[in-house]
Amino acid sequence: MAEDAAEIRLEGIVKRFGPIEAVRGVSLGIRRGEFLTLLGPSGSGKSTLLHIMGGFEVPSEGRVYFLEQDVTGVPANRRPSSTVFQDLALFPHMTVGQNVEYGLRIRKVPPDERRRRAERMLEVVGLEGFHGRDANKLSGGQRQRVALARSLVVEPSVLLLDEPLTGLDELLRQQMQEELKRIHAELGTTFVAVTHNQEEALSMSTRVAVLHEGRLAQVGTPRELYEEPLNVFVADFVGSANLLRGPVEPGKPPIITVAGAAFRCGRIAPGWRNAGEAMAAVRPERIRVGPGAAGQPNRCRLRLESVAYSGSMLEYRLRFADGQGLRARLISGRDVEPPAPGAELEVGWAVEDTRLLPKGAAIRN
Repeated sequence: MAEDAAEIRLEGIVKRFGPIEAVRGVSLGIRRGEFLTLLGPSGSGKSTLLHIMGGFEVPSEGRVYFLEQDVTGVPANRRPSSTVFQDLALFPHMTVGQNVEYGLRIRKVPPDERRRRAERMLEVVGLEGFHGRDANKLSGGQRQRVALARSLVVEPSVLLLDEPLTGLDELLRQQMQEELKRIHAELGTTFVAVTHNQEEALSMSTRVAVLHEGRLAQVGTPRELYEEPLNVFVADFVGSANLLRGPVEPGKPPIITVAGAAFRCGRIAPGWRNAGEAMAAVRPERIRVGPGAAGQPNRCRLRLESVAYSGSMLEYRLRFADGQGLRARLISGRDVEPPAPGAELEVGWAVEDTRLLPKGAAIRN
């Protein structure tokens, strides 16, 4: 990415809390107008990194730039950004309109202009007519929208979202994902969000930065992360993957042997170096079972251990002779009767669905 295209640029960010290094040398550019999500498990450093962008934490090392201006030591209230915190922090004694207007009042915007802008932003977030409502009597989803409106009404260059959908039930979470995408598209504001939810990150974002133990594991579009993971961590954390371990015979394509079965690897991660053992990643939904496996280039017979039913999907859990497991995810159907555990089944998948990764692949920064 060209540096002049960056709304935010992080250079070598390190953050220590006593002996704990929460962020370890992260460099990242965030493009103007994009929706970038920081994704990672608890303790990966994603919220700390967001707080450093917002000016709520100062890095131990490294620099933060907004539109090429160094803002590393600039406090939050003097940055062109606004933050929606996980706890929302609405003022319960105020109306919805008073909550939304709060930042404008602090900025000494005239009352008529405050009202006009607040009502417009409530319309954007789908709360038209809520200006006079009691903020203490809103549903969870409505409170989320008020917090968004309050942050957006001050017209920030960047909106920072710290776990914005935590605590919502699944249906409301999905609805708010769509609302965030719509609002982002309508306003064109740069959004940076934090989440540990992979589905949330993949569905909302234009790009995702995956963090692991304070380092960047990979940055890319949702499709790139899912189809082209650079290392074992990303393959396993983003979505789900079968990670098969075995010796590799170099070639075009390379062949990995798992419990005596040879599988051709049609895609190769940049970190693999033509030597020793490696890991092959195969997504469960790409695997065919039984008659569907016929004609697939990578095939073997495995013992079925169990079948998990989740409504629209069946997940077959199978095992190789050396103990390695394999999951196959199939569309469920009213007339589909899965075989009983213990059955020997033929499974197969395409060469192009097998991605070769280095064994214990190092995190790439």
